[in-house]
Amino acid sequence: MKLSKQCLFLSLLLFSFTLLGQEKWSLEFKPGLNFPSTEIGETNLETGFGFELIGGYSLSPQFDVYAASGWNQFTTKETSINGERDVKETGFSLGLKFKDPFLNFVKTSYVLNVGGIYNNLEVEDRLNETSEDTGYGLGWQASVGLEYLIAENWSLRPELKYRSLSKDFKYLNITESIDHRYISFGIGLAVSF
Repeated sequence: MKLSKQCLFLSLLLFSFTLLGQEKWSLEFKPGLNFPSTEIGETNLETGFGFELIGGYSLSPQFDVYAASGWNQFTTKETSINGERDVKETGFSLGLKFKDPFLNFVKTSYVLNVGGIYNNLEVEDRLNETSEDTGYGLGWQASVGLEYLIAENWSLRPELKYRSLSKDFKYLNITESIDHRYISFGIGLAVSF
């Protein structure tokens, strides 16, 4: 019995080294600017900012699956009694990435992503008190970008992304449907292992 456990442990250890040696995993930090294309109710949003932490797994040389967690903030142009308000978006995404060499350049690939999002929107005043909350809901995103290898296992990933989330805001017993859509530009730093 001990020998079979040791063989199982050794097999798993060798398998994990094989996975590490193939550089199938990636981890990316991507800050970015967000340009809203819609209003939330009658509230105009200004350019926002945020970041994502993205984990990926390579299914083949051209296809990856990814999962991400992100945080984004938009300042509103309107003011309330407590001053300006912020719209904060938090949530998760899951999707598929396609990449292929760009014009046969060795270090550069173009990248196409498509996926689903599971996000929440909150309206907060400058005292960080939440006045409105959508709860989590499903949406979608699509993006196009480049991946440029800057060192062994390290790459820069500029990306232009479109994101859409339709939810209901509930405030003072009033429910309002909103469509939150924006374009985001970010540059990620990724490591493969």
